[in-house]
Amino acid sequence: FIFMSMREFPIDQVEELRPFCTSLSVAEEAGITYILLQNLTLPDEMLRITVPTLLLWGLKDVALLPNLNVGLDAYIPKLTYVPIEDASHWVVHEHPELVQREIAAFL
Repeated sequence: FIFMSMREFPIDQVEELRPFCTSLSVAEEAGITYILLQNLTLPDEMLRITVPTLLLWGLKDVALLPNLNVGLDAYIPKLTYVPIEDASHWVVHEHPELVQREIAAFL
């Protein structure tokens, strides 16, 4: 409800409301953060991750669709991408042994 109703607020007014939102659910807080991040502009060098990074991605994820990773390597040059065919958004819960193996191999 808050996410939908706050979409039309100017960005400065959304931020002003944050101190009054002490009893928000995680989803509502995420909605506010999403609105704020839509208007965030960072210098190009701040968008780069320069350390080795492991990305485990469930290909059956309906929240973060697989095509969202396209182009990440431009921002994360040392990216190791591991697509997991039969996993959803909850990869760590669905395939804990696989996640453990991938992290161990990566480290």
